Amino acid sequence: MKSFITLGLLAMATVACQNATQTSTENTTNTPLTPAPPTVVNYPDSLIDNTFEPCKRVGKLHNEVSANELIKLYGNENVTTYRDTINGKAFATTVLFEGQPNELQILWHNEELLQYPSMCSYNNEKAVWQAPEGIQVGMTLADLEKLNGKPFDFMGFHTGQGGLVTNWQDGKLKSIDKCFNIVLGFDRTKVNLIDANLKANSTWKSNAIPLSQLGIKVASLRMFLNKK
Repeated sequence: MKSFITLGLLAMATVACQNATQTSTENTTNTPLTPAPPTVVNYPDSLIDNTFEPCKRVGKLHNEVSANELIKLYGNENVTTYRDTINGKAFATTVLFEGQPNELQILWHNEELLQYPSMCSYNNEKAVWQAPEGIQVGMTLADLEKLNGKPFDFMGFHTGQGGLVTNWQDGKLKSIDKCFNIVLGFDRTKVNLIDANLKANSTWKSNAIPLSQLGIKVASLRMFLNKK
């Protein structure tokens, strides 16, 4: 699962919140890194902060933290860093709570020093991160439309940014646009049910009739952090 998530994160690493770039997954190498650990402090689950502060922090992961500081906060066993190379481009991904429900993938503004997070992402329905407006992984299109108060637009699944919500149509969730991306997924066993005309469009409407048969849900949430 880590490799799949890492490749998805790379597509977001070099662009702003609203402009992700499709990236080829060929010629990929993956090497784990182990930062020199400082003194480790293990926190019980009851002390882990699962809240968000838009554009500034996710839990204790604030916008100026480093990978070594995360080790101090969450323990060496809960922080893993990987150095990946895709088509000759190297980048670093740090994974917090790898393999656990609260797994969080982190990209960095400063990849050499593993400092200043640029984006965090998670995709587990059991994660307890408290995203804005009550948004959760696993929510259906109907759930999101209810939160938003109206239908919205997202990228068709045949595109490089498939499932990315692009326009809340001035609904209630418009306020999250600055720092959050929501990416939708669908039941791939039902891909043949997508209407031909719908597939031809790069942007889909959440209330389009064929979509109701695809089991579309929130697949992942991405939070962008501003560097001070």
